[in-house]
Amino acid sequence: MMIARKLRRPSKGRPVLAIDPAMLMDGTFVTTRELAGWIGKSVVTVERWRALGKGPRHIVTGDGGVLYAVGAVRSWLAPRQLLRGVRP
Repeated sequence: MMIARKLRRPSKGRPVLAIDPAMLMDGTFVTTRELAGWIGKSVVTVERWRALGKGPRHIVTGDGGVLYAVGAVRSWLAPRQLLRGVRP
């Protein structure tokens, strides 16, 4: 079961977001573990993608946690979907 979270208001003086605000319209976020379960990959794979800049855009929280906006994940997944029997 995916647990969605609402991002808390940032403290003063911190940059708010490094991703397109349009992707955050509903304010729903998932953790690395939740994202890994959602897309059927290991947590280590998702962390490696993040380190290499290959995964979906993410937000680092004040306590060092990582969250992914659901809209950003969907935007990242869209061009990676393959139709059965169709190859790019």
